Amino acid sequence: MDSQTEQPPVQNVLLNSLALSKLVENTHKNLPKTTFGIVTGFRNDTTYLVTNFFTLPDYSSSSYQDEEEEEFLKDVSSFLKESNFEYEILGWTVNSSFGNFYNKSIAQKHMNWQKKIEKPILLVYDPIISLVSELSIKAFSMSQKYLSLYKKSGTNRKVNYHSKQNINDVFLSIPISYNLTLLSKNFLKSLTPKEIFAKGETKRSVDDFMIKSFETMRQSLDSIVIGQNKAQNFINRNIKKLRYENKNELPTKVREIEKITTNYSLNYKIQSIFTKNRLKELSSNLENYSNSPLLDSFLSLSHKSNKN
Repeated sequence: MDSQTEQPPVQNVLLNSLALSKLVENTHKNLPKTTFGIVTGFRNDTTYLVTNFFTLPDYSSSSYQDEEEEEFLKDVSSFLKESNFEYEILGWTVNSSFGNFYNKSIAQKHMNWQKKIEKPILLVYDPIISLVSELSIKAFSMSQKYLSLYKKSGTNRKVNYHSKQNINDVFLSIPISYNLTLLSKNFLKSLTPKEIFAKGETKRSVDDFMIKSFETMRQSLDSIVIGQNKAQNFINRNIKKLRYENKNELPTKVREIEKITTNYSLNYKIQSIFTKNRLKELSSNLENYSNSPLLDSFLSLSHKSNKN
């Protein structure tokens, strides 16, 4: 499937400052949870103008998740029609750290949106990249080729079909632009790491949440180690090759190595910032519970983080 040559059904997404600010605020308020939302606005054949954002309630614990989400969307649609008949739901949003959002669950969720509205878009906001670098928000639509193949795949195969694809097969990137007001810029600047990660609870009732946080940290640390090992192996492998290659090619090869290892280094720093800030916050939460069963787990994880 050559999705790279396919043009997305939506050519441009324009995001106004109100919608962007609400999306960012909702994401950081709920970190480290993954949160979902919907975006509304206007559309024509090629361009979507996003004017507002609404948080999508969490129905994951409900036995009637699809029905309740459908009812919520109907309520939003009714509200939009009462406010301005031209407003409509344009798509949905999700936050994902470190630039990696694609999985079969996301693909299936967007497939469900395809059944609800015409040509939905997906906005992906990266809170960690936005904190340490620059504002990171991307827009996507689903490939028509993928939709066609999915429909032809048959009911029995659809459950596993998403896992056989990669992001380039499923989603097409859409150019997105936004114009921040002075108020929005000041709001984004106020989102410091200290404020973002100071969201822990100090009650024993949140042990389940903290256990999940520990597991997230372990996975993050594992990915850091793997990334560093890959970078080091790449360097060693290519240095050996350079010794036997034409010296005229040396500058080009060196630049290629520098580019890739720099990307690994950036990824390592971003993940380290996220991990160490969360561990520091969890540490302060556990100080009052010297007998907590979570303490041993935390100390082990902190020791591993300090080594890295």
